[in-house]
Amino acid sequence: MKRIAALMISLSFFLFASCSASDITDKLSGSVDNVEQFLEYVDQNDVADAKNVYRDKIKGDKEKESDVTAELISRLDKAISDYNSGAMTDNKAVEVFDTITALNVMQNEELSTRRDQLDSLISSKAAYDSAEAFSKSGDHYNAYKQYVLVAEDDTNYSSAVKKAAAAADEYLRITIETVNSSKNAHDYVQALSTINGALQFMPQNQQLISAKTIAEAEYLQYALGEADRIHRNGNDYEGAIRIIQDAMKDINDPSLTDALNYYRTFTPVDLFGMEMYAGNLGYLDAISPSDSDRYGNKYTCGIERRNLKPYHVYLHDDPYEAYYQVNGGYNRLTGVIVPGDECENLVDSKVRSQIFNTIKIYADDKLIYDKTVYFDSEPIKVDLDISNVKMIHVQFYANNQTKEYDTHDIDIMYADFYVQKTIK
Repeated sequence: MKRIAALMISLSFFLFASCSASDITDKLSGSVDNVEQFLEYVDQNDVADAKNVYRDKIKGDKEKESDVTAELISRLDKAISDYNSGAMTDNKAVEVFDTITALNVMQNEELSTRRDQLDSLISSKAAYDSAEAFSKSGDHYNAYKQYVLVAEDDTNYSSAVKKAAAAADEYLRITIETVNSSKNAHDYVQALSTINGALQFMPQNQQLISAKTIAEAEYLQYALGEADRIHRNGNDYEGAIRIIQDAMKDINDPSLTDALNYYRTFTPVDLFGMEMYAGNLGYLDAISPSDSDRYGNKYTCGIERRNLKPYHVYLHDDPYEAYYQVNGGYNRLTGVIVPGDECENLVDSKVRSQIFNTIKIYADDKLIYDKTVYFDSEPIKVDLDISNVKMIHVQFYANNQTKEYDTHDIDIMYADFYVQKTIK
């Protein structure tokens, strides 16, 4: 029995000794060699050979696959760290990621998370560099906007936070100076535009909010005062309206609405467009937009005198007339009387003095205007004081004292009158 046991021991020793040293080394270190060979190709960006090693010597071996994954993650993390510290360029870091991605051996989640981190750092450092350039050029607004884009994990973050605060302070200081300069020049539109632009940048800044409130109050008083000044100095109601309407674009205040309604009461009113209290205008028609007088002037309102026949109408016959109630609401009547556009071609110059129109205007039965217009008359300007007048009465007398010309159905006279309230 002892001899059998000794024989078994001797046989076992022989079998063990018969195994080659290289076989034992392969079994002990083969995993490391294959992984290292794979990683050498990866570090050389040799995707094709790295894939071959992985396919032939690593895939299917869970231990080797785990070692490979750990090494690749380590390289990705190191690329991110080195880029963040400045030890590696962004191009080199991207190259590392592109190589490892091309191997198709890592889970997408592990790879994409780190790729997002690298991309975020690349954008962050680009923002910091851009902010530095803007700051150097004196553009504190855009410098601030770029500094605040620097990511917390960026090595520049602490510096960016301090410089962002400094850029904001400098931008605010310059903004307030610009606003004050615009206000001193009475350019409140520009002042408010500057403040509103800054508030988009710093919506909660109390200094800007206060500056806007003050600028709006100053603009309101300036607009009201300036509108009143130019209106009083020249009855320029249109200029006053423009000032108020411009202010209303930036300020919402009921006093502006009241002022606008007030200045609009000074707008001239077409007399012949008002409702006629009494009268008969007969062959007096509204001027059409296509009509023009003999001088080429066009009218948007007014009346034209037509249908004047020989012998039918004379100076002392019953006129065409109209009454308009104005009830003391106006103090000025203005307008123009001018020959029509067809008379010169149809009437011989020798008899123009025999064909004419007379216009009479009464204010509360008092004759305040009496004018005869001939075919060759120059435009006649009318400007009458109708203060406290309650009724305007207009009469038109047509005359054709020649037997030679029939002026039927032609434009022989235009009249365009307005009533208006003005500052006395």
